[in-house]
Amino acid sequence: MPFYHPPREIEEKMDSAVETIVPVIASFNMQGGIRPLYFRYQDQDITIRHVQYCRPYPQKTVFKCTAQLDDYLREIQITYWANEQLWTLLV
Repeated sequence: MPFYHPPREIEEKMDSAVETIVPVIASFNMQGGIRPLYFRYQDQDITIRHVQYCRPYPQKTVFKCTAQLDDYLREIQITYWANEQLWTLLV
């Protein structure tokens, strides 16, 4: 009699060498969607001006955004890790 082995979830690990944990203020809608609004990096409060895209994965949601840093606009990638309930910034 064969034993049933349920499929295991793909577990993605954060690469701490390239991703930095950052505090984020985000907005949630009634359908559970999430949108980052602001984050803090190196003692600066940075405004996210535009979310270019949002890609959900099993363990995380990746956001490609335009952020205003000082008087410049810069593209950033910020990730929400649902299981850990934290945000990381790709630097």
